[in-house]
Amino acid sequence: QGVFLFSLLAALVFAVGLPLLALAIADKKQLSIAQLFTFDKRWLYMVATYLLIIVPIFLGLLLFIVPGIILAIMWGLAFYIIADKVVTPIEALKESARLTKGYRTRIFLLGLVVAVLAIISSILAILPFIGFIAASMLSTIFAGMYAVVYRKLQVVKGAGSAPSAGAPAVASV
Repeated sequence: QGVFLFSLLAALVFAVGLPLLALAIADKKQLSIAQLFTFDKRWLYMVATYLLIIVPIFLGLLLFIVPGIILAIMWGLAFYIIADKVVTPIEALKESARLTKGYRTRIFLLGLVVAVLAIISSILAILPFIGFIAASMLSTIFAGMYAVVYRKLQVVKGAGSAPSAGAPAVASV
């Protein structure tokens, strides 16, 4: 049970920390370790968002595949929006849908590149240490790509790139 609780805590830190780190890198700013472990309502919003989207995406994939992919793409930026602006899950899902509208095919194609990398990473997972490094690099690259997509779409769609007043400031380099 202790391992389960530790795994759950690590997953929560990773769920919020990775988008925060990816956004800091995309913005060419510094992020302190303390910011990765500052528990605020973003963690609750991330979990709630995950619970809101997992069933529709799973059903869409299970029943017809394409609707599940469309929903995953449409809502794929929600976690970055929550990490960036500390908004509610519903607001994040609406903003993600707004930002990705008109760009979902391009995001899908980017996702295909990531899928190919994931297959290569899975094959490399046979090798003990190399597989772990490959999987870690892939998740970091994927998070970074989505952070850049998020920032670019904010500019294209007219959303400001500055975090809201509720988001922790990221120190400049």
